Amino acid sequence: MSTFTPYAIAILINNKLVEQGRPDLQIRTQMMYNYAKNGLIVKGAKGLKEYTEVQAVEFADKFVAKRMAKSVAPEPTTVEDIDARVAELLALKSVMQGTENA
Repeated sequence: MSTFTPYAIAILINNKLVEQGRPDLQIRTQMMYNYAKNGLIVKGAKGLKEYTEVQAVEFADKFVAKRMAKSVAPEPTTVEDIDARVAELLALKSVMQGTENA
């Protein structure tokens, strides 16, 4: 049976978030060291350096579910949205160039 460090748990969480299509919610690895120090990965087990695979996966699943539930998914971007934004920026650019020449 393999063991997971807080770093490995952070990587596991980030991979799960990417799989769910939410790479914007990824965490810094240091965060899991703080969670370990405070006994938040396994309730009441403060300062553990390694966790079982079951503990790591169980925690990661709960963490990802909570993190995704608290966030709002970004609006899907369509080609039409991008084209409209490019047109706005080009119009702004021409206005700004016009004022520079005046």
